[in-house]
Amino acid sequence: MTVYRFQMVSSYERSQGNQIFANELSALSFWNLIDEESTGLLSPAKFKELMVVSSLTLQGFKFADKTDHPCLDLKELKREFATLENIDQEFEGGEFYRWDFARQIFV
Repeated sequence: MTVYRFQMVSSYERSQGNQIFANELSALSFWNLIDEESTGLLSPAKFKELMVVSSLTLQGFKFADKTDHPCLDLKELKREFATLENIDQEFEGGEFYRWDFARQIFV
């Protein structure tokens, strides 16, 4: 499914009152754009690209301005998303970011 189709379905679900599901579909559309091999994992550089493509601006990171920022700092990400479920498991090793982490950010 293309990004456009995912966004159409997401908009429909949102109009039906399914806000969380709509946000998950929207997140998946952007994820699939970056995760070309469908591995379910992104490197820190690819994860940053996901944040830029989705125009998500995080306090202190300002990814949406598309300037050349270094890859994500794990300490700052843990602070920013401390309320997410199982946050410590997301950063074991720090080499990859899982789809579920991105989904939780969007939801």
